[in-house]
Amino acid sequence: MKFKGNFLKVLGGFVFGTATTMTYNYYNPGIIVSHAKDDQKFGFNLIKSLISKDQVLNDAVAVEATKSATQFGKEFYNNITPEGRRSIIAHPYDKQGSGVSVTVSYIDSTTGERQLMLMEKLKVRNKAEEGFAPQYDQIGGYTHGAGVEGTKKTTLSFAEGEAKDAAEDANTETGVVINLSYSSTSLNTAVQYTTKKDLEEIGEAIAQYNVKIVKKNPYIKNFNPNDIKDYLKSQALEYTRDYNAIDTAIREFREETGYNGIITPEMIREAYTIDNYGTTNVANLHTKVSHYWIDLGTLPKAPTIYESSFKSEREINSFQANGTEIGRLTWVSTNELKSKDDSSLWFQDKPIRFSYIPVLNNIIRELRDKELQETSKGVVNSHDNIAALVKHFQLQQNLSEFSGEFGVIASQKHRIDKCIAQKIGDSSVINSNSLSNIFEQCHEGINLKYDVNILGNIEE
Repeated sequence: MKFKGNFLKVLGGFVFGTATTMTYNYYNPGIIVSHAKDDQKFGFNLIKSLISKDQVLNDAVAVEATKSATQFGKEFYNNITPEGRRSIIAHPYDKQGSGVSVTVSYIDSTTGERQLMLMEKLKVRNKAEEGFAPQYDQIGGYTHGAGVEGTKKTTLSFAEGEAKDAAEDANTETGVVINLSYSSTSLNTAVQYTTKKDLEEIGEAIAQYNVKIVKKNPYIKNFNPNDIKDYLKSQALEYTRDYNAIDTAIREFREETGYNGIITPEMIREAYTIDNYGTTNVANLHTKVSHYWIDLGTLPKAPTIYESSFKSEREINSFQANGTEIGRLTWVSTNELKSKDDSSLWFQDKPIRFSYIPVLNNIIRELRDKELQETSKGVVNSHDNIAALVKHFQLQQNLSEFSGEFGVIASQKHRIDKCIAQKIGDSSVINSNSLSNIFEQCHEGINLKYDVNILGNIEE
């Protein structure tokens, strides 16, 4: 019995020792690492299970895993499982967004009024049946600039971009992460584009181009993206992303309006750039936005806008909302936009996004100033230029001031400015008497009454 008891003790000790050794070996970091290297999926799942419920550990792993990112950013890929995002771009420093908006307009040759294109987004991407957003919005989007180190895309995919935007919009609204599926084929056969060598070659070529252009024109402000891409092609370098903000404006304009006519960089004019936190569609994104306009000129009729569901062949120079994010496009006269007491701007029963109001006012003013330049043969450059002439000649004439560019009264004021500009351009001599006569003729011709006592006030 004693032998049996000792045997059981020895056996128990052996089993316990073996179990302890196996447990130790199983949890031994060296062995785990070795096993994880042999079976990457095991290692990936182990890391995922460790960090899934510990935010501090999750953050630390993310920082550690992306520590090789340069100050310009680097793209990291998930080639192990189809779960989650295909890739993520990491930057070690805070980055602000960069984007554009585009305002499209033309002048109706019959009425002489400027027409604007208004855009309505869908409430839910790709679901027209859910209806439209409760306000008019801007055409535009974020810049897709040079790919960061490690990017495996040579071109921009509109479909993948839309899917990513939709997933991130849904996450912003609901907090639920939507997994985007990518085929293993497209993942594994992607062309390596922005290697370090590629970036250096492209950067060097662009630097050479800069020198070449500035020597010809020391006043140049922004390069034509088509010219720079043609130059890079001549150097056997392929560049298919947005070269600059003008390039972004053209791409976003085509994507969101479906325009099938000719659009060139020369048709894109920048009004101004803002850097106002909180005015973008993502409240926590600090974005620098450049606002552009496209003037289609003076036309006898409005370019056709097709419903997003239209499938047949369209006429040239027509528009069509993409139906993925943009639900409807509408032409509207500047006269038809109404300001309310709270300074909101409306077309019929729907408001315009508040952050878009100053953009529209500034761009319409700039377009109207462009009309004055053309009407006066370059003598009058702006409404402010007319005001300066009144001050210079110490005229007693009243000059209408603008409190906004929309509505019938604003249009009448602009018609007076155009009348004055045309007569100034046609005059061989401008003095106090001739300018005073011009003002009187134009005021009577447009039939606007002015308060003779208070400069700038108008009797409506």
